[in-house]
Amino acid sequence: MCYCKSCHKIRGDKAVYKRGDPAKDYVLPLGWARFPLNVSVVKSSYHVVFHGTETDCLEDILNDGLLLPGDKTRSGYIIKEKWGHFNDYHKPPGFNTKQIFLSPSINYSGNPIYSYIHKWYDYKYATWYDAQVALQVWLRPGSYSVNHHTISATHKIDEHISNSELEWSTTDRSAVVPYGLLIHLG
Repeated sequence: MCYCKSCHKIRGDKAVYKRGDPAKDYVLPLGWARFPLNVSVVKSSYHVVFHGTETDCLEDILNDGLLLPGDKTRSGYIIKEKWGHFNDYHKPPGFNTKQIFLSPSINYSGNPIYSYIHKWYDYKYATWYDAQVALQVWLRPGSYSVNHHTISATHKIDEHISNSELEWSTTDRSAVVPYGLLIHLG
């Protein structure tokens, strides 16, 4: 599914949709393209959220799902908090860093702090791109908490979602079902 401005306009999509039971807002990932992942069951009662990541993590995520810091992937990699993010030694009092962090806004999950920018060269058109990846995810209602963003932004990050509701987190690995790979080329 292409979410470029042209395709979005042609389809007549809204910017914000509701999903899950109870229904919660999520913002379409405008400017991104989604490629479906092979999932066995559609989770129509789940909420739609996004998880920014880096290309180096995709294979492990696709093989093992989204894991918590401290978990070990099948390839032997131990998941850690990323450099510059909250960790056991640098965090607000009482903040649990051992969670999966998501957002109903791609503007938040697609921030380069979460969705790292990689240079990608298109040989056909002889053009360099800033490439980013994220996942579109179903999240089981009641399995997560909703919190204020944790990046150092003083502006409104997404015009459709309050800054105080941008960061969702869960410790329940089974509550998170990635169903789409999102790619953004800038």
